[in-house]
Amino acid sequence: MISKVFAIVSLILVIYGISLFRSDYFNRPDVIARRAARAKMPGWLKSLEPLTWQSLYLLLMFALMWGIGRINNTLHPGTYPPGLALFPAVIAALPLAMLLSNGIFWAIPYTRRIENRCAEGVPGASFSEANIGLLKLALIIEPIRLLVIAYGLNLL
Repeated sequence: MISKVFAIVSLILVIYGISLFRSDYFNRPDVIARRAARAKMPGWLKSLEPLTWQSLYLLLMFALMWGIGRINNTLHPGTYPPGLALFPAVIAALPLAMLLSNGIFWAIPYTRRIENRCAEGVPGASFSEANIGLLKLALIIEPIRLLVIAYGLNLL
């Protein structure tokens, strides 16, 4: 009974914390300016960007899970990898997919010109500033992910 109450209270606190974060973050002036810059982009590009990073996210997530499964099969034949080893792939693939997606759009001169034109004068909206933020996030998440995977595979 106590564990159920604890789980419900924890869930309520997480939802409340997310709502506080959303209201504070999305009302910041720099976020509003980036949203306005994004609104100036052509509709096809606004649609293609999320489709690209979400497709890459799924691809990377399943590739990481497949790799973890292969490592687990090598170390512990005949067993399935534990969820603790697989779950970090779900989280860690996101910044990698977004970085790769930004790289693809930057490599295409036409989309790079459109993005740069829409991002002029908006802090945090250029390719380099967005990638720096994503790289910082990846540098925090990836080492933790590797440790959790190693722990889940009984390597630590």
